[in-house]
Amino acid sequence: MGIQDGKKASQAVREFNQNFGNVDGDVTAIDRLACVLQNRNFGEKHFEQGQACFEKMRAAAQIKVVDQYSYNERAPLNSKKLELGMCYMGIQQGQDGEPLEDQFVPTLLRAVMTPSFLSFSQRALPLFFSSEHIEYRFLQRTGKPMEYDSNDFQRTIAAGLMLAITQVRLMNEKQLVIPTVLPVSDGLYLGHAAACSMKSFYPTDYIISSRNEQTGESILSGVAQDGKKIISKPELSPQSYSNLLTFVSRADLYPDQQELYEQFNEAFTGPDVDDAYTILVNHYSNCISLKPNDAQKVKSLLDKSLEIIKGPLWKQVNNRSKSHVPSIEFH
Repeated sequence: MGIQDGKKASQAVREFNQNFGNVDGDVTAIDRLACVLQNRNFGEKHFEQGQACFEKMRAAAQIKVVDQYSYNERAPLNSKKLELGMCYMGIQQGQDGEPLEDQFVPTLLRAVMTPSFLSFSQRALPLFFSSEHIEYRFLQRTGKPMEYDSNDFQRTIAAGLMLAITQVRLMNEKQLVIPTVLPVSDGLYLGHAAACSMKSFYPTDYIISSRNEQTGESILSGVAQDGKKIISKPELSPQSYSNLLTFVSRADLYPDQQELYEQFNEAFTGPDVDDAYTILVNHYSNCISLKPNDAQKVKSLLDKSLEIIKGPLWKQVNNRSKSHVPSIEFH
């Protein structure tokens, strides 16, 4: 995707933010549905509203990494279930509030609706991609276009989340911005990691509404009855992010970069790692506590990451005096 496609995507994001379900001021259709459920179960009309909202979200997300959507309109009301799971490349906003067409951020969006339950969450991952330059270098150096909707890219952004959690351990008050790399099967993304507030990557939306028809008991989190947003502190909040600026293919890697690439590949390949990546991303997206067994898998993943980034090879590859290490640029 070049800059022109980026402009189209940013315009879609603008329109989505302006038009998606906006009723009664700042109260969106999702918020209203959440409040409805506090008094009664959803009916057919509510599922029609939910379906319209979910489909608007899918249409607005022009660059999808993951797109999982399911809904059986013909199912009986008590068996109806709307489910949407997306990861899409959103557009970072500048200080003036306008979208930066060439600065993509992977964003997780999840929504589920049943007759007695509604959840909706949206949370950006701590990764920024200078898409135009990275795509140009990717095509130039590999001979093929970069694919955002590939399994490989999904693993890459999961690894990026892992690094955002661990690489802050390399920072201090005098060094809040450091060079970083992010492996992909075809090579390495290069850029910088920067420290940030825990609040920087809190969910922009996180709503759960449920109702027990037998007892009449209801639960509402994330939005009050008057539509006011309530942001709960998530359990997992990275204190750094990566700003990725360029791409180097495996054929162009220096020997130490190739050695680091192989070290990553050996440590983070296999079904156990993919399982841990999935748990980590779901934990980040859902903002719920992990089961002990899952927590141990994530801890093992993070421990491996720390072992690599604290090693001499990581420091050598990310030496600012070396070629391929971009000059400092961060947001």
